[in-house]
Amino acid sequence: IYDTIWLFIYMFYIVLFLVLPCREIVKHQLAIASSFIVLLEQLRQLMKTHSFVRENIENIRSQCHLISESKTNDNTNLVEITCPDFSHYLYFLFAPTLIYRDKYPRNAVIHWDYVLQMFGQVIAAIFYVYYVVVRFCIPTFANLNQNQITLSIFTSVLFNSIMPGSLFL
Repeated sequence: IYDTIWLFIYMFYIVLFLVLPCREIVKHQLAIASSFIVLLEQLRQLMKTHSFVRENIENIRSQCHLISESKTNDNTNLVEITCPDFSHYLYFLFAPTLIYRDKYPRNAVIHWDYVLQMFGQVIAAIFYVYYVVVRFCIPTFANLNQNQITLSIFTSVLFNSIMPGSLFL
């Protein structure tokens, strides 16, 4: 009976986790990009929570089964339920993985030269995208008015957007 109760609690949590962000997006009338960010983050959190529950439920159920067997057999050996610490869950929330594990493979030392190289690539990509947008996209769309879009203007804008689009790839 406890499994059923916890299943309904978990399902209620999932439904609330899906409904409440959507309600807040509609309530605050967020823009499309902001709404997309909120919904994708909620989806990521939902998948991570489900992975955490899914990976740990069998261990907890088997340990509870052992406890119930030890109580019926009148053994003095108590089986202790081991749940993962909150720090493990917190690390999992920020680790770039969707599958929960109690331990992840990690290097003994941090290679700071590699970290700085990757950080430099991120900064370079930001400047590159900024340059492409300022140089190619803003001049194309700056004088575009919704009331004056003709087929020739649309075709011109379309072909002028092909090169920046391919540069982003």
